[in-house]
Amino acid sequence: MKLVQVPLSDLDEVRASLHREIANGRRADFFRSMGVNPAGALPGPFNVMIRAPQVGRALHRVGEALRYGGVLPDLVRESVILSVASAKDSPFEWRSHEPIARAAGADDAFLEALRTNDLEHITDDRCRMAVAAVTPLLAGGSVDETALGKVYAEWGEEGAVELVVLTAYYVLLADLMRAFEVD
Repeated sequence: MKLVQVPLSDLDEVRASLHREIANGRRADFFRSMGVNPAGALPGPFNVMIRAPQVGRALHRVGEALRYGGVLPDLVRESVILSVASAKDSPFEWRSHEPIARAAGADDAFLEALRTNDLEHITDDRCRMAVAAVTPLLAGGSVDETALGKVYAEWGEEGAVELVVLTAYYVLLADLMRAFEVD
C-alpha cells in the first residue's frame, strides 16, 4: 500500500504538530541537508510516522535518542545503520546515512565493506565488533553472544542494549518503508 507524501498544510492539527516536531527538531539540519522544506512533505519513514501520530511520535523520539543521545560513537552507530540498510535493502537509509558515516570518518573502502558485510575489511575495530554482534540478528538468527560481550566490555550494559535497539529500530524503519512503498 503506497502512502503518498503529505505536506504540512494538508494535515490535521495532531499530525501537523508531529510534522513540525520532526521537521524542526534535532533532525532539522539533517532535513535541510536533504533539501527538505519544513512545510513540505517529510521523506522516508517520517511520512509514515505522521499517519499514526501516537506511535509515530514514540518512534521519532526513539530515533532521536539513538541518533543524538546514545553512548555509541558516531562511526559505530552509522556502521550499524548502514549494515541494516544493506541487509534490509533500504536505499533511503543508505542515502541518508552514508554522508553522516563519511563525516564520522568512513571512506569508500569502509563503506563498501559495510555494503557487502565484509567484516574483514571493516578497518575500525570497534565498528567491526558492533557489526559482527548484530550480523546474525540481521540474518534472522540470534545476536552473537561473544561479540555482544565485547560490546558490553567496551560500552557497558547501556551500549549493548543501545546496539540491539539501534539495529531493531532501523530494521523497523526498513520494514515500514517497504510495507508502505516509500520511495
